[in-house]
Amino acid sequence: MPETYGIEVPYQTTTNMSSPSKVPVTFTFHRRGVHPPLFVAGSFSSPPWEPREMIASIDQHGDYIFTKQVMVDECSEIQYKFRHASGDWWALDPDADTGEILLI
Repeated sequence: MPETYGIEVPYQTTTNMSSPSKVPVTFTFHRRGVHPPLFVAGSFSSPPWEPREMIASIDQHGDYIFTKQVMVDECSEIQYKFRHASGDWWALDPDADTGEILLI
């Protein structure tokens, strides 16, 4: 299975524009040979860039798939990276523009 990264952002409308509502964002990471723990960190947390451990599950090929759902302000831009605990390496999401997304 090839490497996969991603974010799932469900569409939601805001009824009160003065106070943005929170929407769930789900981060997904898969790379053959990566074992738990894996973390996602970004501008979405408080304090910013505080690593949050991802949930590990195993796919039908025996590889780990990591997911983490966080709540963010609707219509906000966030930055994020993935970090493996056994080393000091960070991974960007190659499907996003330098790790940034704009929520709609």
